[in-house]
Amino acid sequence: MFRQVWTHPDDRKFLKVVWRSRSTLPLKLYQLKTVTYGLACSPYQAARVLNKLAEVEGDRYPLAALVVKKRFYVDDVLAGGVNIKEVAETCRQLQDLLAQGGFTLRKWCANDPSVLQHIPQEFWGTSPQLEIGRSAITKALGLLWNPRTDRFGFQVPSLQKLDVITKRTVVSEMSRLFDPLGLLGPVVISARMFVQGLWAKRLDWDEQLPAHENRWWQAFRDELEQLKQITVPRIQATENKID
Repeated sequence: MFRQVWTHPDDRKFLKVVWRSRSTLPLKLYQLKTVTYGLACSPYQAARVLNKLAEVEGDRYPLAALVVKKRFYVDDVLAGGVNIKEVAETCRQLQDLLAQGGFTLRKWCANDPSVLQHIPQEFWGTSPQLEIGRSAITKALGLLWNPRTDRFGFQVPSLQKLDVITKRTVVSEMSRLFDPLGLLGPVVISARMFVQGLWAKRLDWDEQLPAHENRWWQAFRDELEQLKQITVPRIQATENKID
């Protein structure tokens, strides 16, 4: 089994927490002994553990090792194959490979349920429309996948109506447009060019936008809802995108 629970004693000096249960008590300094989620180094640790697991067990699970190295994004994975037999074998290997590290993948979903024959059904995704690797109400890189139609849709941010729009507002709202495959290029580029124009005008972060720019961004925000009507075939969306 490949497991790492405790951090090395020499490294614990870098994992310190200042804490007190009440404001009237003196501060106490603690050292973390375990690998902890939420630290600055946690994303690296998560990726490093998966890659190390693929290196150690890759000879036994070659199809799964490739998926672990190239198809994971944090705790989400998107992969496929040229035929049902290959994909089913990849799923079996992936389940067994991660089990060697004490990991269990959940919310499995496929456009053909027969490829999940080796996966216990309690680990399947149950909703007919799932965001990648999760339930339908959980964000995953801004993408929705409908396994019945095998098409991607887009998670459009819900933006509240605003009377005053500033450069800070624009940058914040633009950052909520996730487009990992570049499918929304024309939309995202338009927003970025607009932000560049705001910088050229030397507007302060919390200064209200001029009338013309205010109208443009209001119209842009309103039209984002139309992205919900767009769907893209998965096989075309991912071709030459995830290598």
